[in-house]
Amino acid sequence: MDIKGFERNLGRSAIAIGVAVAIALIGGRLLVARQADTEAQRREEQQVEHGVQGWIDELQARISGETCWDDALQNLGVRYDAGWAKANVGQFFSEMIGVERAYVLNGKDQPIYAMRDGEDKAPSEYTSFAGSASNLVALVRAREASLKPKPGTAPFKTLVSKPIQVTAVRIVDDLPYIVTATLVQPDFGRVPRPARAPIVVTGEALDGNFVEAFANRFLLKDLHIHPMGGLAAEANEAHVVLRDATGRPVARMDWSPQQPGMRLLWRTTPVVAVILALLSGWAYSLFIRGRKAAEGLQASESRSVHMALHDSLTGLPNRAYFYDRVAHAMAAMRRDGLPIGVLTLDLDRFKEVNDTLGHAAGDEMIIEAAARLKSICRTTDTVVRLGGDEFAILQPAADPQGLAALSQRILTVLSGPLELAAGKVFMSVSVGATLIVDPQTEAGEALRQADLAMYRAKEAGRDRFCFFEPEMDLALKARKSLEHDLRAALDEGALTMVYQPQVDGQRRITGVEALVRWNHPTRGPVSPAFFVPIAEDCGLIGDLGAFTLRRAFKDSLRWPHLTVAVNVSAVQLRAEGFAQEVAAILKESGADPSRIELEITEGVLLADDQAVHQTLKTLRAMGFTFALDDFGTGYSSLSYLRRYPVDKIKIDRSFVINIGAERDAEAVVGAIVRLAKALNLKVIAEGVETDEQRLGLRRAGCALIQGYLYSKPVTADAIESLIALRSPFGLEQAAA
Repeated sequence: MDIKGFERNLGRSAIAIGVAVAIALIGGRLLVARQADTEAQRREEQQVEHGVQGWIDELQARISGETCWDDALQNLGVRYDAGWAKANVGQFFSEMIGVERAYVLNGKDQPIYAMRDGEDKAPSEYTSFAGSASNLVALVRAREASLKPKPGTAPFKTLVSKPIQVTAVRIVDDLPYIVTATLVQPDFGRVPRPARAPIVVTGEALDGNFVEAFANRFLLKDLHIHPMGGLAAEANEAHVVLRDATGRPVARMDWSPQQPGMRLLWRTTPVVAVILALLSGWAYSLFIRGRKAAEGLQASESRSVHMALHDSLTGLPNRAYFYDRVAHAMAAMRRDGLPIGVLTLDLDRFKEVNDTLGHAAGDEMIIEAAARLKSICRTTDTVVRLGGDEFAILQPAADPQGLAALSQRILTVLSGPLELAAGKVFMSVSVGATLIVDPQTEAGEALRQADLAMYRAKEAGRDRFCFFEPEMDLALKARKSLEHDLRAALDEGALTMVYQPQVDGQRRITGVEALVRWNHPTRGPVSPAFFVPIAEDCGLIGDLGAFTLRRAFKDSLRWPHLTVAVNVSAVQLRAEGFAQEVAAILKESGADPSRIELEITEGVLLADDQAVHQTLKTLRAMGFTFALDDFGTGYSSLSYLRRYPVDKIKIDRSFVINIGAERDAEAVVGAIVRLAKALNLKVIAEGVETDEQRLGLRRAGCALIQGYLYSKPVTADAIESLIALRSPFGLEQAAA
């Protein structure tokens, strides 16, 4: 065997293999670079396509903010005000929204106002633009017609109108325009809808200004726009086709795409050539192993980063991601000076869903809420789940009107019945909003401000939104201080009890209502309407309730012929062991439960809690009776009165105060009295202050009365004096 020839052939083969490997590697690198450039161009085209849609969405949102407005409907539809149209359509749309053309059409689709390039024009100016907008106007009219309630159906139930808009790209005078037709509608229902409302038609030219702004936003090089049928796109250009409302191509956006693959290839070619010349085989195998390891590491790292920054249940970003996005938004604010908006929202009564239907139902509700939130927010907004049933939204380049509009959209999509696998629930939400104008504000402070506003929305009745105000901060600090003082007052026995007489038609005292009072050492008298909710929130209601029951039970022994009414909160009734606590206090005081009337509110009945049912049943078995306080001000329902062991209803002072001032007030009270008698319930009216109110209540059939007409709340000793006097005139003298 020719060893040298074998070695020579082996060397030649090795060289050939090395050259082949080098060629293959270089060719593969070139192919990868081209594929990377192709993929980068595809992503870039997708980004631009989404950017165009986002631009249109932002334009529509800004236009709807001025057209979904009671003032707009009043001054453009109900009666046309040329000055108002000039200021709020012409000047505003030109200077603030940036459209080149704006027209107002009346209910007959006839032009009544025109603006072009920032100057008022004769309405006939619209004629040259009508061909591009007529079918959009027709689509808006068709949607307007669908708004009208069908015969026999209920009228509109929502106050804030949903925008009705149609947008398309059209060629006007050889220049592409974004043409939008928007129906003028009321926002809070103060102005009724006419049969055919005005329509505002706008046109934003895709001219040099648009090209420059769009290119700067998306970092596009050599961006230009041509009508379809114009210059053909060059081979090395990326492009996006702009279409009208029917999908027909109208114009084309072309630009020079980035080529990261080729740039990287040329930069590394000399180094790679040297490496291939020396260790082509070793480099090739190392490249393969390294690439696989890098891909695995990158995938693992991406999963870890995603899990660290996103919520596993909804897929939304989490609190850590939100803080990062706020930091970026603050940096942008320092650069361009545009404020940012932060909203926090909390699902109302979510705990009740978890407690009654289970955590699986709660998770289902959270997932549905997250999906609805994502569907109504802009692509530039950041929607996160902070935890539990609390979400937050970051809105860059925000303004008060935009935040209010977004808050209202949230209330709309997250309010109403929701079908869950475990049953049907009613969903609503409370929203807090804050506008951050100081770029030094930290993310935690922005969230805290939004949270304060959200809690104010909950306190105001839920299912609404509130804006943050500096006074909320002061109120929170004052509330915290009062909470500390209340805790000290309970520990030191600084609270007192007073009693307000309840009298019958002969002005005889038949009972008293026990009322707790707190005379703060520096603030003076603090209303129970203020400190009782504080006690409920901070966990002191148990101690406060025990104090009230103990004192009322003990004082009831002083009046063996009177009924003593004591208020019991919903928190107390839901607390485990409350009935046993009442039994212990009853045994300790030696009071007669048949003369103790426990006053509950309609909120207790609304929850329809099985635990509350059982607690009321146990207390009824002990001998207590129940009165429904503030009847008529909440969710008054006949079904509640039939399901729960209520013995008496208490007509709220808001009905009493109108007797003699409003014609139907006495009739309403009479209806409540008749309902009570039909159910064999006693009825008493509170807040009686005048003799006219007393006589009106008597005519309505209500004999039992409580109020300042007879006596203000007084001490237990004063009650004994009133009983001793047994005179209607003596009542007032003793109370004084």
